[in-house]
Amino acid sequence: MDEFNVLKQLLYEDGKKFPAKVEVVCGKTLSFTKDWWKAIVLVKIKIGGKDKYQLRLYGWHLKNGEYKTRQKFNISSVNYAGEILNSLQIFIQESPKKGRLTTAYDKMAKQLLTMQAELNKARLKAQKNRIPDMESKIRKFEKLLKQPLKRKEKEIQNSLYDEFWMFGARYRSVHKETWAGMKGRNDFLIEMEPGFYDIVELKKPEHKLFTKNKTMSKELKDALSQMARYRDYYSKHYLSHKEQTGMDVLYPLGIIVIGRRKESERNLLRAHESIFHRIEILTYDDVLDRSKQTVINIKNRKIKERISKKKN
Repeated sequence: MDEFNVLKQLLYEDGKKFPAKVEVVCGKTLSFTKDWWKAIVLVKIKIGGKDKYQLRLYGWHLKNGEYKTRQKFNISSVNYAGEILNSLQIFIQESPKKGRLTTAYDKMAKQLLTMQAELNKARLKAQKNRIPDMESKIRKFEKLLKQPLKRKEKEIQNSLYDEFWMFGARYRSVHKETWAGMKGRNDFLIEMEPGFYDIVELKKPEHKLFTKNKTMSKELKDALSQMARYRDYYSKHYLSHKEQTGMDVLYPLGIIVIGRRKESERNLLRAHESIFHRIEILTYDDVLDRSKQTVINIKNRKIKERISKKKN
C-alpha cells in the first residue's frame, strides 16, 4: 500500500475504528453527533476475485446502541467527483453564507482533488504492474479459441468473466446476476464508472453470424432476441431491481459476443448492428483486439510519463 502514502496522511484515522461492513484501510471523521457519524474512508473490497480500492463517503446512524449504514457513496470517479465540486461551488456562490462557506469549500476541494489524484496514480501503477500478466492472459485466451469444438463453453465464459478488462479499459468491475426476479440469466454484467452496467451475452465461437444468402444466422437471431428481452426486463423492473440488488442497471448496452471475424462480413455486420438500439455485436476476435489495445494504451501512458519526468 505504498502508493497511498499521501492519502493516508489526509485520512489519518485507523480504518478499524469505522463501523463499515467492508475492510477500511484509513479514514477521517467529517462529523460526529449524538445520532450520526459521517466520514470519508478508503475501503478495500473484492470484485471478481480481485482487490479493489474505493473512496467512499459514509453516514452511520446510531440505533439501539449500534451504528447502521444509512448513507454510502463512492467518489472514486474523476468524472462525477468533478460534478460534485462544480455543484457545490454554485451552491456556495448562491448561498446567503457565501463568505464563510467559500473558505471551507476551497480547503475541501483541494483535499478531494489530491485524494482523487492519488487514487488515479495508484490505479495506473497497478495496471502497469499487470502488463506481463495481461499479455499472458491474452495468449491463453487465443489458444483457448483455437482448441477443437470439444472445448467447454463454460471455460470461455469463466475466462472472460475473470478477465473482464478484455472488453475495454472503461470497465471497472464484473457481476453475476443474482436477482431472484430475473427470468433467464445473462452471462454477466460489467460495470463502468459511475455505476452504469452493460449486459454481456456469450455465444459459441463456432456460431455463424450470417448465412450464404447474407441473412442473419439462427444463432445470431436468437442472441438478439435474448438481449432484447434482457433489456426490456431491466427497463420494466428498474426500481425493484435496484432496491433488491443495489445495482443501478439503467439503459444498459447489450454486448453479444459470437463467432469469429470474417472480413467479407464486416460491413454486413455493422449494417445489421445499426438497426438495433444499444446492442453491440462483437466477434471473439473483436474482444481480442480490445484487450490488446488496452495493453498498448497502458504502455503508451507509461512512455509518456517517462518523457514527462525527463523534461522536468
